[in-house]
Amino acid sequence: IGKTRLFYPGTIVGIQQVLPSIRLKRLRRGLQDLAYLWILRQREREGIAEAIINSMVRYGGLDAAGDNYLDPRLGGWVQDPATWQMVRKLLAEEVQAVVKPTAMSTRQLVAQRLAWKEFDERTHTVRVEQVRSRVTGSDKNGTLRATVTLDLYNEHSREAEVMVKLGDLSEGWKAIKGTVNLSPMPPASRKVVTLSARGDHVPVMTNAKMLLPISLTIDRTHRKRLQASVPFLLAGRSGKPIKIDGSLEDWPIRTGNTAGGFKLIGRRGRTNGGLAKRATLTFVLFDEKNLYVAFRCDEPRMDKIVAHPNNIIQYEQLMAYGEDLVEVILDPGAQAKGPEDLFHLIVKANGILLAERGVHTRPPLGKARAWPVSASVAVRREKDVWIVEMAIPRSSFGAGGDATFWGVNFTRFATQGAEASSWSGAPRYFYDPKNLGTMFVTPTKKNE
Repeated sequence: IGKTRLFYPGTIVGIQQVLPSIRLKRLRRGLQDLAYLWILRQREREGIAEAIINSMVRYGGLDAAGDNYLDPRLGGWVQDPATWQMVRKLLAEEVQAVVKPTAMSTRQLVAQRLAWKEFDERTHTVRVEQVRSRVTGSDKNGTLRATVTLDLYNEHSREAEVMVKLGDLSEGWKAIKGTVNLSPMPPASRKVVTLSARGDHVPVMTNAKMLLPISLTIDRTHRKRLQASVPFLLAGRSGKPIKIDGSLEDWPIRTGNTAGGFKLIGRRGRTNGGLAKRATLTFVLFDEKNLYVAFRCDEPRMDKIVAHPNNIIQYEQLMAYGEDLVEVILDPGAQAKGPEDLFHLIVKANGILLAERGVHTRPPLGKARAWPVSASVAVRREKDVWIVEMAIPRSSFGAGGDATFWGVNFTRFATQGAEASSWSGAPRYFYDPKNLGTMFVTPTKKNE
Protein backbone atom coordinates (compact mmCIF):
# COMPACT_ATOMS: atom_id res chain seq x y z
CA ILE A 1 0.00 0.00 0.00
CA GLY A 2 2.86 2.38 0.81
CA LYS A 3 4.08 2.20 -2.77
CA THR A 4 0.83 3.72 -4.07
CA ARG A 5 0.33 6.53 -1.54
CA LEU A 6 0.21 10.15 -2.65
CA PHE A 7 0.28 11.52 0.90
CA TYR A 8 1.92 10.48 4.18
CA PRO A 9 1.13 11.46 7.79
CA GLY A 10 3.66 13.99 9.06
CA THR A 11 3.71 12.31 12.45
CA ILE A 12 6.26 9.79 11.12
CA VAL A 13 8.83 12.64 11.14
CA GLY A 14 7.36 14.57 14.08
CA ILE A 15 5.29 17.08 12.06
CA GLN A 16 1.57 17.67 12.57
CA GLN A 17 0.92 18.08 8.84
CA VAL A 18 0.18 16.01 5.75
CA LEU A 19 3.29 15.28 3.68
CA PRO A 20 3.14 15.01 -0.15
CA SER A 21 4.92 12.10 -1.81
CA ILE A 22 7.50 12.20 -4.60
CA ARG A 23 4.90 10.40 -6.71
CA LEU A 24 2.50 13.34 -6.24
CA LYS A 25 5.24 15.77 -7.28
CA ARG A 26 5.87 13.78 -10.46
CA LEU A 27 2.16 13.68 -11.25
CA ARG A 28 1.99 17.45 -10.83
CA ARG A 29 4.93 17.93 -13.17
CA GLY A 30 3.34 15.63 -15.72
CA LEU A 31 0.09 17.61 -15.61
CA GLN A 32 2.08 20.83 -16.00
CA ASP A 33 3.85 19.43 -19.08
CA LEU A 34 0.48 18.38 -20.49
CA ALA A 35 -0.92 21.86 -19.93
CA TYR A 36 2.02 23.46 -21.77
CA LEU A 37 1.52 21.14 -24.75
CA TRP A 38 -2.24 21.78 -24.75
CA ILE A 39 -1.67 25.56 -24.82
CA LEU A 40 0.73 25.25 -27.77
CA ARG A 41 -1.82 23.22 -29.71
CA GLN A 42 -4.59 25.66 -28.91
CA ARG A 43 -2.41 28.53 -30.17
CA GLU A 44 -1.69 26.73 -33.47
CA ARG A 45 1.78 25.56 -32.49
CA GLU A 46 1.11 21.86 -33.08
CA GLY A 47 4.45 21.44 -34.84
CA ILE A 48 6.41 22.50 -31.77
CA ALA A 49 4.28 20.29 -29.50
CA GLU A 50 4.68 17.25 -31.75
CA ALA A 51 8.45 17.80 -32.12
CA ILE A 52 8.87 17.83 -28.35
CA ILE A 53 6.65 14.79 -27.76
CA ASN A 54 8.37 12.73 -30.47
CA SER A 55 11.81 13.69 -29.14
CA MET A 56 11.11 12.77 -25.52
CA VAL A 57 8.87 9.73 -26.15
CA ARG A 58 10.20 7.83 -29.17
CA TYR A 59 7.92 4.81 -29.10
CA GLY A 60 5.50 2.97 -26.84
CA GLY A 61 2.77 0.35 -26.85
CA LEU A 62 3.24 -2.39 -29.44
CA ASP A 63 6.09 -0.42 -31.02
CA ALA A 64 8.10 -1.09 -27.85
CA ALA A 65 7.96 -4.89 -28.31
CA GLY A 66 11.29 -6.56 -29.06
CA ASP A 67 11.91 -10.18 -30.05
CA ASN A 68 8.80 -11.20 -28.11
CA TYR A 69 5.71 -9.28 -27.04
CA LEU A 70 6.87 -9.81 -23.45
CA ASP A 71 10.33 -8.41 -24.28
CA PRO A 72 10.23 -4.59 -24.07
CA ARG A 73 12.73 -2.54 -26.05
CA LEU A 74 14.61 -0.19 -23.74
CA GLY A 75 15.04 3.53 -24.38
CA GLY A 76 11.52 4.35 -25.58
CA TRP A 77 11.75 7.66 -23.77
CA VAL A 78 14.55 9.97 -22.67
CA GLN A 79 16.03 8.95 -19.31
CA ASP A 80 18.35 11.93 -18.69
CA PRO A 81 16.94 14.27 -15.97
CA ALA A 82 18.91 17.25 -17.32
CA THR A 83 17.20 16.88 -20.70
CA TRP A 84 13.76 16.89 -19.04
CA GLN A 85 14.68 20.10 -17.22
CA MET A 86 15.83 21.62 -20.51
CA VAL A 87 12.64 20.69 -22.37
CA ARG A 88 10.46 22.09 -19.59
CA LYS A 89 12.33 25.38 -19.85
CA LEU A 90 11.88 25.41 -23.65
CA LEU A 91 8.19 24.60 -23.24
CA ALA A 92 7.69 27.44 -20.76
CA GLU A 93 9.46 29.90 -23.09
CA GLU A 94 7.37 28.79 -26.09
CA VAL A 95 4.15 29.13 -24.08
CA GLN A 96 5.21 32.57 -22.88
CA ALA A 97 5.93 33.60 -26.49
CA VAL A 98 2.46 32.60 -27.75
CA VAL A 99 0.52 33.92 -24.73
CA LYS A 100 2.35 37.27 -24.51
CA PRO A 101 4.19 37.72 -27.82
CA THR A 102 7.00 40.27 -27.75
CA ALA A 103 9.75 41.14 -30.15
CA MET A 104 12.98 39.26 -29.47
CA SER A 105 16.42 40.78 -29.77
CA THR A 106 19.05 39.25 -32.03
CA ARG A 107 20.84 37.93 -28.96
CA GLN A 108 17.69 36.28 -27.67
CA LEU A 109 17.00 34.68 -31.07
CA VAL A 110 20.53 33.27 -31.23
CA ALA A 111 20.23 31.92 -27.68
CA GLN A 112 16.90 30.28 -28.54
CA ARG A 113 18.30 28.63 -31.67
CA LEU A 114 21.30 27.33 -29.75
CA ALA A 115 19.03 25.92 -27.04
CA TRP A 116 16.93 24.08 -29.64
CA LYS A 117 20.07 22.79 -31.33
CA GLU A 118 21.39 21.44 -28.02
CA PHE A 119 18.01 19.85 -27.33
CA ASP A 120 18.09 18.15 -30.74
CA GLU A 121 21.60 16.80 -30.13
CA ARG A 122 20.63 15.51 -26.69
CA THR A 123 17.55 13.65 -27.89
CA HIS A 124 18.44 12.33 -31.35
CA THR A 125 21.03 9.87 -32.57
CA VAL A 126 21.26 6.47 -34.22
CA ARG A 127 21.15 4.27 -31.16
CA VAL A 128 22.49 0.75 -30.69
CA GLU A 129 19.63 -1.00 -28.89
CA GLN A 130 21.39 -4.31 -28.36
CA VAL A 131 24.43 -6.27 -29.47
CA ARG A 132 24.51 -10.06 -29.70
CA SER A 133 27.29 -12.34 -30.86
CA ARG A 134 28.03 -16.01 -31.51
CA VAL A 135 30.87 -18.26 -32.67
CA THR A 136 30.30 -21.23 -34.96
CA GLY A 137 32.46 -23.59 -36.99
CA SER A 138 32.65 -22.44 -40.61
CA ASP A 139 34.41 -25.32 -42.38
CA LYS A 140 36.02 -28.74 -41.93
CA ASN A 141 39.46 -27.21 -41.41
CA GLY A 142 38.53 -26.00 -37.96
CA THR A 143 38.10 -22.36 -38.92
CA LEU A 144 35.81 -20.39 -36.62
CA ARG A 145 33.27 -17.77 -37.61
CA ALA A 146 32.30 -14.95 -35.24
CA THR A 147 29.03 -13.17 -35.98
CA VAL A 148 27.95 -9.91 -34.35
CA THR A 149 24.37 -8.64 -34.71
CA LEU A 150 23.47 -5.04 -33.85
CA ASP A 151 19.93 -3.71 -33.51
CA LEU A 152 19.93 -0.03 -34.55
CA TYR A 153 17.24 2.63 -34.18
CA ASN A 154 17.24 6.01 -35.95
CA GLU A 155 15.78 8.52 -33.50
CA HIS A 156 15.95 11.40 -35.99
CA SER A 157 12.89 12.71 -37.80
CA ARG A 158 14.99 12.63 -40.98
CA GLU A 159 16.99 10.08 -42.92
CA ALA A 160 20.47 9.31 -41.66
CA GLU A 161 23.59 7.96 -43.34
CA VAL A 162 24.93 5.10 -41.24
CA MET A 163 28.04 2.94 -41.65
CA VAL A 164 28.93 0.08 -39.30
CA LYS A 165 32.42 -1.36 -39.51
CA LEU A 166 34.62 -3.88 -37.75
CA GLY A 167 37.84 -2.41 -36.36
CA ASP A 168 41.30 -3.98 -36.15
CA LEU A 169 40.96 -7.70 -35.44
CA SER A 170 43.18 -10.03 -33.43
CA GLU A 171 46.00 -11.87 -35.16
CA GLY A 172 44.66 -14.78 -37.20
CA TRP A 173 41.27 -13.14 -37.81
CA LYS A 174 39.96 -11.58 -41.03
CA ALA A 175 36.68 -9.84 -41.80
CA ILE A 176 34.14 -11.72 -43.91
CA LYS A 177 31.50 -9.02 -43.79
CA GLY A 178 33.38 -6.16 -42.20
CA THR A 179 31.37 -3.13 -43.34
CA VAL A 180 27.65 -2.41 -43.74
CA ASN A 181 26.29 0.85 -45.19
CA LEU A 182 22.76 1.98 -44.37
CA SER A 183 22.29 4.99 -46.61
CA PRO A 184 19.78 6.27 -46.13
CA MET A 185 18.28 4.87 -42.93
CA PRO A 186 14.65 6.04 -42.74
CA PRO A 187 13.53 8.23 -39.80
CA ALA A 188 12.17 6.51 -36.68
CA SER A 189 13.12 3.10 -38.07
CA ARG A 190 14.85 -0.06 -36.86
CA LYS A 191 17.53 -1.98 -38.73
CA VAL A 192 19.40 -5.18 -37.90
CA VAL A 193 23.04 -5.24 -39.01
CA THR A 194 25.23 -8.34 -39.10
CA LEU A 195 29.03 -8.31 -39.21
CA SER A 196 31.23 -11.40 -39.36
CA ALA A 197 34.86 -12.47 -39.23
CA ARG A 198 36.82 -15.70 -39.65
CA GLY A 199 39.70 -16.95 -37.52
CA ASP A 200 41.62 -20.07 -36.60
CA HIS A 201 41.31 -19.70 -32.83
CA VAL A 202 39.68 -17.61 -30.13
CA PRO A 203 42.20 -15.75 -27.95
CA VAL A 204 41.98 -17.11 -24.41
CA MET A 205 40.55 -14.57 -21.99
CA THR A 206 40.16 -14.96 -18.23
CA ASN A 207 36.36 -14.50 -18.57
CA ALA A 208 36.00 -16.55 -21.81
CA LYS A 209 35.13 -13.57 -23.98
CA MET A 210 36.75 -12.14 -27.11
CA LEU A 211 36.41 -8.44 -27.85
CA LEU A 212 35.66 -7.21 -31.37
CA PRO A 213 36.02 -3.42 -31.97
CA ILE A 214 33.20 -1.79 -33.93
CA SER A 215 32.73 1.76 -35.21
CA LEU A 216 29.39 3.40 -36.00
CA THR A 217 29.56 6.48 -38.23
CA ILE A 218 26.49 8.73 -38.54
CA ASP A 219 26.15 11.28 -41.36
CA ARG A 220 29.90 10.92 -42.07
CA THR A 221 30.80 13.12 -39.10
CA HIS A 222 29.65 11.55 -35.83
CA ARG A 223 31.52 8.39 -34.89
CA LYS A 224 30.81 6.05 -32.01
CA ARG A 225 33.14 3.28 -30.92
CA LEU A 226 32.08 0.17 -29.08
CA GLN A 227 33.37 -3.31 -28.38
CA ALA A 228 31.28 -6.39 -28.98
CA SER A 229 31.92 -9.04 -26.36
CA VAL A 230 31.91 -12.49 -28.00
CA PRO A 231 31.40 -15.21 -25.34
CA PHE A 232 33.30 -18.40 -26.23
CA LEU A 233 34.03 -21.11 -23.67
CA LEU A 234 36.30 -24.16 -24.03
CA ALA A 235 34.90 -27.00 -21.95
CA GLY A 236 37.86 -28.72 -20.28
CA ARG A 237 38.37 -32.44 -20.63
CA SER A 238 38.52 -34.31 -17.31
CA GLY A 239 40.58 -37.47 -17.08
CA LYS A 240 38.39 -38.92 -14.33
CA PRO A 241 34.88 -38.37 -12.96
CA ILE A 242 34.41 -35.31 -10.75
CA LYS A 243 33.13 -35.91 -7.22
CA ILE A 244 29.95 -33.87 -6.74
CA ASP A 245 30.29 -32.65 -3.17
CA GLY A 246 30.22 -28.85 -3.43
CA SER A 247 34.01 -28.59 -3.29
CA LEU A 248 36.13 -27.44 -6.20
CA GLU A 249 39.39 -28.82 -4.84
CA ASP A 250 39.38 -31.83 -7.19
CA TRP A 251 38.67 -29.74 -10.31
CA PRO A 252 41.67 -29.81 -12.67
CA ILE A 253 42.86 -26.46 -14.02
CA ARG A 254 41.97 -26.07 -17.68
CA THR A 255 42.66 -23.11 -19.96
CA GLY A 256 39.61 -21.24 -21.28
CA ASN A 257 36.94 -23.12 -19.31
CA THR A 258 36.12 -20.29 -16.88
CA ALA A 259 33.14 -18.04 -17.65
CA GLY A 260 33.22 -14.70 -15.85
CA GLY A 261 32.41 -11.04 -16.24
CA PHE A 262 28.69 -11.58 -15.52
CA LYS A 263 26.79 -8.57 -16.83
CA LEU A 264 23.56 -7.15 -15.43
CA ILE A 265 20.44 -7.31 -17.53
CA GLY A 266 18.46 -4.33 -18.82
CA ARG A 267 19.35 -0.68 -18.24
CA ARG A 268 21.65 -1.54 -15.35
CA GLY A 269 23.85 -3.40 -17.80
CA ARG A 270 24.44 -0.23 -19.81
CA THR A 271 26.23 1.85 -17.19
CA ASN A 272 29.62 1.59 -15.44
CA GLY A 273 30.58 -1.45 -17.47
CA GLY A 274 27.37 -3.20 -16.48
CA LEU A 275 29.08 -5.80 -14.27
CA ALA A 276 27.28 -7.27 -11.29
CA LYS A 277 28.67 -6.21 -7.89
CA ARG A 278 28.45 -9.81 -6.69
CA ALA A 279 30.92 -11.61 -8.93
CA THR A 280 30.17 -15.05 -10.34
CA LEU A 281 32.50 -17.58 -11.97
CA THR A 282 31.36 -20.70 -13.82
CA PHE A 283 33.62 -23.64 -14.65
CA VAL A 284 32.85 -26.38 -17.19
CA LEU A 285 34.46 -29.80 -17.60
CA PHE A 286 33.39 -32.92 -19.45
CA ASP A 287 34.19 -36.57 -19.88
CA GLU A 288 32.65 -39.31 -21.98
CA LYS A 289 29.56 -39.58 -19.75
CA ASN A 290 28.96 -36.20 -18.10
CA LEU A 291 29.04 -32.46 -18.49
CA TYR A 292 30.25 -30.89 -15.23
CA VAL A 293 29.26 -27.33 -14.31
CA ALA A 294 30.26 -25.41 -11.19
CA PHE A 295 29.35 -21.92 -9.98
CA ARG A 296 31.34 -19.86 -7.49
CA CYS A 297 29.09 -17.05 -6.26
CA ASP A 298 30.52 -14.20 -4.18
CA GLU A 299 28.13 -13.14 -1.41
CA PRO A 300 29.32 -10.89 1.46
CA ARG A 301 25.99 -11.32 3.28
CA MET A 302 25.60 -15.08 3.52
CA ASP A 303 23.07 -14.64 6.33
CA LYS A 304 20.75 -12.83 3.91
CA ILE A 305 20.54 -15.56 1.26
CA VAL A 306 16.95 -16.49 0.37
CA ALA A 307 16.02 -20.01 -0.80
CA HIS A 308 12.56 -21.55 -0.30
CA PRO A 309 12.20 -25.33 0.25
CA ASN A 310 9.96 -25.95 -2.77
CA ASN A 311 10.16 -26.42 -6.53
CA ILE A 312 8.42 -23.14 -7.37
CA ILE A 313 10.19 -20.34 -9.23
CA GLN A 314 8.76 -16.83 -9.39
CA TYR A 315 9.11 -14.89 -12.63
CA GLU A 316 8.65 -11.21 -13.36
CA GLN A 317 9.30 -9.62 -16.77
CA LEU A 318 10.81 -12.88 -18.06
CA MET A 319 13.24 -13.07 -15.15
CA ALA A 320 13.45 -15.47 -12.18
CA TYR A 321 13.55 -13.51 -8.93
CA GLY A 322 12.86 -13.62 -5.20
CA GLU A 323 15.47 -16.29 -4.35
CA ASP A 324 19.21 -16.72 -4.69
CA LEU A 325 19.70 -19.11 -7.59
CA VAL A 326 21.76 -19.97 -10.65
CA GLU A 327 20.66 -21.16 -14.07
CA VAL A 328 22.23 -23.16 -16.90
CA ILE A 329 20.70 -22.73 -20.36
CA LEU A 330 21.92 -25.22 -22.96
CA ASP A 331 21.41 -25.69 -26.68
CA PRO A 332 23.49 -28.70 -27.80
CA GLY A 333 24.38 -28.30 -31.46
CA ALA A 334 23.30 -24.64 -31.38
CA GLN A 335 20.24 -25.47 -33.49
CA ALA A 336 17.41 -24.20 -31.26
CA LYS A 337 14.73 -22.16 -33.03
CA GLY A 338 13.05 -20.79 -29.91
CA PRO A 339 12.91 -20.98 -26.10
CA GLU A 340 10.93 -24.23 -26.19
CA ASP A 341 13.98 -26.01 -27.71
CA LEU A 342 16.35 -25.06 -24.88
CA PHE A 343 17.44 -27.24 -21.95
CA HIS A 344 17.04 -25.30 -18.70
CA LEU A 345 18.35 -26.08 -15.22
CA ILE A 346 17.85 -23.99 -12.07
CA VAL A 347 19.62 -24.61 -8.76
CA LYS A 348 18.56 -22.72 -5.66
CA ALA A 349 21.04 -21.79 -2.97
CA ASN A 350 19.61 -24.62 -0.82
CA GLY A 351 20.41 -27.25 -3.48
CA ILE A 352 16.94 -27.75 -4.96
CA LEU A 353 17.22 -28.57 -8.68
CA LEU A 354 14.60 -27.86 -11.33
CA ALA A 355 15.07 -29.15 -14.88
CA GLU A 356 12.89 -28.55 -17.92
CA ARG A 357 12.83 -28.41 -21.70
CA GLY A 358 11.78 -24.88 -22.50
CA VAL A 359 11.14 -22.30 -19.80
CA HIS A 360 8.09 -22.13 -17.51
CA THR A 361 7.96 -18.34 -17.33
CA ARG A 362 4.68 -16.66 -16.54
CA PRO A 363 3.23 -16.03 -19.07
CA PRO A 364 5.05 -18.82 -20.93
CA LEU A 365 7.56 -18.41 -23.75
CA GLY A 366 6.19 -21.16 -25.94
CA LYS A 367 5.73 -24.75 -24.84
CA ALA A 368 7.64 -25.97 -21.78
CA ARG A 369 7.77 -29.54 -20.50
CA ALA A 370 9.50 -31.71 -17.93
CA TRP A 371 13.03 -32.91 -18.68
CA PRO A 372 13.83 -36.17 -16.86
CA VAL A 373 17.55 -35.58 -16.35
CA SER A 374 19.37 -37.55 -13.66
CA ALA A 375 21.70 -34.73 -12.72
CA SER A 376 23.72 -34.80 -9.51
CA VAL A 377 23.87 -31.54 -7.56
CA ALA A 378 25.67 -30.35 -4.45
CA VAL A 379 25.71 -26.90 -2.82
CA ARG A 380 28.20 -25.71 -0.22
CA ARG A 381 28.30 -22.45 1.70
CA GLU A 382 31.62 -20.99 2.77
CA LYS A 383 32.73 -17.61 4.04
CA ASP A 384 31.58 -14.92 1.59
CA VAL A 385 30.81 -17.46 -1.14
CA TRP A 386 28.42 -20.25 -2.05
CA ILE A 387 29.27 -22.98 -4.52
CA VAL A 388 27.11 -25.08 -6.83
CA GLU A 389 28.48 -28.24 -8.42
CA MET A 390 26.58 -30.48 -10.83
CA ALA A 391 27.06 -33.42 -13.18
CA ILE A 392 24.69 -33.60 -16.15
CA PRO A 393 24.57 -36.91 -18.08
CA ARG A 394 25.32 -36.22 -21.75
CA SER A 395 22.89 -39.00 -22.67
CA SER A 396 20.02 -36.85 -21.34
CA PHE A 397 20.46 -34.57 -24.38
CA GLY A 398 19.94 -37.43 -26.84
CA ALA A 399 22.09 -37.21 -29.96
CA GLY A 400 22.83 -33.57 -29.07
CA GLY A 401 25.00 -34.73 -26.18
CA ASP A 402 27.80 -35.48 -28.64
CA ALA A 403 27.70 -32.00 -30.23
CA THR A 404 30.88 -30.00 -30.64
CA PHE A 405 29.37 -26.51 -30.61
CA TRP A 406 26.78 -25.68 -27.95
CA GLY A 407 24.75 -22.57 -27.33
CA VAL A 408 25.04 -21.84 -23.62
CA ASN A 409 24.49 -19.24 -20.94
CA PHE A 410 25.03 -19.16 -17.19
CA THR A 411 22.91 -16.80 -15.11
CA ARG A 412 22.49 -15.79 -11.49
CA PHE A 413 19.95 -13.91 -9.42
CA ALA A 414 21.20 -12.39 -6.16
CA THR A 415 18.46 -11.14 -3.86
CA GLN A 416 20.86 -8.65 -2.25
CA GLY A 417 20.81 -5.78 -4.72
CA ALA A 418 18.31 -7.64 -6.93
CA GLU A 419 21.08 -8.44 -9.40
CA ALA A 420 20.11 -10.52 -12.43
CA SER A 421 23.26 -11.20 -14.44
CA SER A 422 24.62 -13.58 -17.06
CA TRP A 423 27.89 -14.60 -18.67
CA SER A 424 26.76 -13.96 -22.25
CA GLY A 425 25.63 -10.43 -21.34
CA ALA A 426 22.08 -11.02 -22.59
CA PRO A 427 20.69 -7.50 -23.09
CA ARG A 428 17.03 -7.86 -22.06
CA TYR A 429 16.18 -11.45 -21.16
CA PHE A 430 17.98 -14.78 -21.02
CA TYR A 431 15.71 -17.32 -22.70
CA ASP A 432 16.28 -16.71 -26.40
CA PRO A 433 18.72 -18.82 -28.47
CA LYS A 434 20.08 -15.59 -29.98
CA ASN A 435 21.14 -14.45 -26.50
CA LEU A 436 23.37 -17.46 -25.81
CA GLY A 437 27.14 -17.64 -25.93
CA THR A 438 29.12 -20.53 -27.46
CA MET A 439 30.73 -23.52 -25.78
CA PHE A 440 33.15 -25.82 -27.60
CA VAL A 441 33.35 -29.46 -26.49
CA THR A 442 36.20 -31.48 -27.96
CA PRO A 443 34.94 -34.76 -29.45
CA THR A 444 35.60 -37.71 -27.14
CA LYS A 445 37.47 -40.78 -28.37
CA LYS A 446 34.33 -42.79 -28.96
CA ASN A 447 33.06 -40.15 -31.40
CA GLU A 448 36.29 -39.56 -33.32
